Amino acid sequence: MERRARARPSLDSRARIAELEALLVAERAVRDEADRVSMRATRRVVDGVMGDAEEGADGALYEAMGFVRLSENRRGLVRRVGRRKG
Repeated sequence: MERRARARPSLDSRARIAELEALLVAERAVRDEADRVSMRATRRVVDGVMGDAEEGADGALYEAMGFVRLSENRRGLVRRVGRRKG
């Protein structure tokens, strides 16, 4: 009986952790669904800026939104293995 009393705090803590982990999994699912909705709306705003005749994908607003302007975007794959001697 004394062993159970000593183990009770540990067992209670483990049960609480399992409960919190289940809540965390459920809340992540809620967050993921909300992200799907908000990302669609955000994508429409970005598409609208890109389609604007005065702003477009090379405008200041596009850059202010965290994107790289087309004129500043480097193109092409460059793989530099090392410098050649000679």
